[in-house]
Amino acid sequence: MIAYFMLIHRYPNQFKRLFKSIYSEKNHYVVHIDKRAGKNIFNEISIFLQNYQNTSVLESKEAIWGGYSLVDAQLRGIEKLVTSGAKWDYFINLSGQDFPLKKQSIIMDYLSKFNSYEFIKIVNQDLVRPETMHRIKDYVQEIKGSLVISTTAKRPFITGMTPYIGNQWMILSKRFCEFITYSAELNIFTVIH
Repeated sequence: MIAYFMLIHRYPNQFKRLFKSIYSEKNHYVVHIDKRAGKNIFNEISIFLQNYQNTSVLESKEAIWGGYSLVDAQLRGIEKLVTSGAKWDYFINLSGQDFPLKKQSIIMDYLSKFNSYEFIKIVNQDLVRPETMHRIKDYVQEIKGSLVISTTAKRPFITGMTPYIGNQWMILSKRFCEFITYSAELNIFTVIH
């Protein structure tokens, strides 16, 4: 069984086509609609999803590409799926513009051959994407709904470490999602006490 997390920010009809193509009563779905999409899109998608079991809409917040708010949305989606008590084996995140190339049965069959594997793309940033190395030295923050790169303050990178870069699209095992959810809670608990 698969737990899907979908990030939506436009094109509700395209999202509906995607959703219908991946829907199965065996799977679970959490949808985040970018707050900047507006109330009309939020309402249209929320009403559409009422007809489907095992589906919920995550609290809508702004999700800026390349910013922490996008990471926050995904972490909140993972937490919602983990703490829901639902039975699933793998987490897949999608955008509203994605579309599967295979049927759900083929995807589930393929994933069942792996025992808690993670499907994450990472590469040596300095070798493959050297034009992005400024992201390590420069401070990046979200201000008023956009990404701002500050070059006035620099930060050093850890000596002797290799910087890695990847993308946000991944398939994670439930075990890894539980680690993400509960280790974050433990770390926050430790810091407070």
